[in-house]
Amino acid sequence: MRHLLSEVFSTSAALVVLGALLVGAGGLFARMFRFPGFAEATLAGRAGKALVVAFAAAPVLLDLVGRLGPAPMAAFMTVCAAAGWPLLLRALPARGPLDWRVVAASVAWIALGAVWLSDWPDPAGLVRSVLSVDHVKHAAATWSIAESGAPPWNPSFYEPDRKAAYYYFFYTLTGAASFLGAWIGLAARHFAYASALLAPFALYALVETLAALARADAAVGGRRRPSLWTVALIAATGLDIIPVLLLQNLIGYYPPDPEWWNEQFASWAETFLWTPHHLAGLCAAWVGFVALADARANAGWRGPALAALAFASMAGQSVYVAMGAAATAAVWMVWLAIRARWRDAVALGVAGLGALALAAPWLATLSGQIGAGKGGGAPVALFLRAAPWHWEVCGDGPVCLALGVAQIPLFYLVELGVFALGAFLFWRRAGRAGLANDVGRLLLLSAVVALVLGAFVRSTVLFNDFGWRVVLFAQVAAFVWTLAVARNGAFDAPPLRPLAYAMIAIGYAMVITEFYQMRREPKQSTLQRATLAEEVPAWAWLSARLPHGAVVQERPRKGRAYSYGLFGHFPAYVSDRLNARLFGGPEEAVAARMAEMAPAFEGDTLDYASVRALAERTGVSAFIVTANDPVFAAPNGWVATTEADYASPHVRIYLFNTRAR
Repeated sequence: MRHLLSEVFSTSAALVVLGALLVGAGGLFARMFRFPGFAEATLAGRAGKALVVAFAAAPVLLDLVGRLGPAPMAAFMTVCAAAGWPLLLRALPARGPLDWRVVAASVAWIALGAVWLSDWPDPAGLVRSVLSVDHVKHAAATWSIAESGAPPWNPSFYEPDRKAAYYYFFYTLTGAASFLGAWIGLAARHFAYASALLAPFALYALVETLAALARADAAVGGRRRPSLWTVALIAATGLDIIPVLLLQNLIGYYPPDPEWWNEQFASWAETFLWTPHHLAGLCAAWVGFVALADARANAGWRGPALAALAFASMAGQSVYVAMGAAATAAVWMVWLAIRARWRDAVALGVAGLGALALAAPWLATLSGQIGAGKGGGAPVALFLRAAPWHWEVCGDGPVCLALGVAQIPLFYLVELGVFALGAFLFWRRAGRAGLANDVGRLLLLSAVVALVLGAFVRSTVLFNDFGWRVVLFAQVAAFVWTLAVARNGAFDAPPLRPLAYAMIAIGYAMVITEFYQMRREPKQSTLQRATLAEEVPAWAWLSARLPHGAVVQERPRKGRAYSYGLFGHFPAYVSDRLNARLFGGPEEAVAARMAEMAPAFEGDTLDYASVRALAERTGVSAFIVTANDPVFAAPNGWVATTEADYASPHVRIYLFNTRAR
């Protein structure tokens, strides 16, 4: 319990630091570029818009400044935040009454999210959350940037001259904050967790901003009643729990993640907790579109300049969101040309070229190292979005192909749930009024493009991240439309009231199921739980004895390694097959390194002299061996014959080379 309370407190402190930096810096950029609605908003409204704008303007600038090192990067972020806070507070309009229900929901989210992300106490030791699967890379990218600046070294496949070939821009934000937070004892993982806790506030602000700019409330009735509908809808998702339960009862299949019954539309809660960088990329995409929309006709240079920053930041935070935004922009460019809006078409082209120029240093690092499939092919490929069992049951003939295509609308209806109902009601009520301006048109266009791409295109690296993330455009558009009709009474009377509330309740049931599953998976043995509890102080001991940049090796894994990223801040010679490739390690080289390192952790394959020679040859300063490794208990293994520099019942550390202090 002591560890859990410490983690929750540290994550909350990191949230304050990260939030203050982002909101302050975003306020500076929102004022500088005259972001729509910022000057007229209350303090809470300004803070929300500033957070969204920070995701659009800060990452690419931090990447450029970070090439001077982590200290200049952190200093730049601090100066921007210090300059922005007075602008947030300047000439505030009259403040309305504070909605304590929203405040209570926010506090509850922060507490619940921090607890769910942290390791839980257990009679045997500690139990990690399945969320660690993604947060290990979030934390590793964060401390790598805090240690080395931008572009960071590859934290999971270290070579002195090899940089991480990864879309790391989001982690320039957490990295700059972590560089500052280290002075008060906060670790990189706390800032990774804090970014997840900050994500719903960004979504709240984005949806409210888009609804106002698209005049969505006016299109369906004109009333914009204060309500908790935004919070209520953020907490909901689709009707996925129904097919999940059907599969469990009919064929005994329960997916490790409930969203995996089909190609997922991740719930907003899952997006926050697993992949906040994709939501940040979505915010950046929409800031870019808003900056070029017709509401900015008199913005002069500010619109294309903000859009260029936003599109560059978007690409470096989520390449999959960027692909969806690029496709939307291409269709938008055609529409502008058809309408002979040449000035707007030129502004869009200038913003695109500006984004390419700003992102060019990162693209040079990325080029040729990330995005290729197993055979080095294209990062995306054609496919048909279908349930995983469809081809096995039906086969691969033309009839099965036609059936697969016919299923897609049904899958989308299930995945969107109440948001599909809200979208239908919005367009039935609004008609052409829903297309009153560019923001309204772009909401519809981006949703259609996203649904088409999500149905017929997938990514080729590891999982279908493209298909899972590009649909965020459809999800946020449906959110805006559903919010508008809900606030304007569409769900107030029968027969829609019971239907809408039932769909929301089913969506809540799915989110509750997801939260339960996050603590149920992955299953961990008593030995694993006991070892995890001892790894935390072991890595802290190591941090006090090794210099920055020292290479530390734990057992390389075919799945994912965790501790090097979550508890340490040292690059690994090779961490695991998945993260090493994800950060840009060549697949063949990753496999070779794993084969080279594995014998040191297996039985009695090597003696101590061989392990020392291996450490000297690979530049490893420390080996961490745990009770989960076969060599730990091997009676004739090198661990049994060598005195450890650090030892506990389940963890031992061995220091090598003169680089160890």
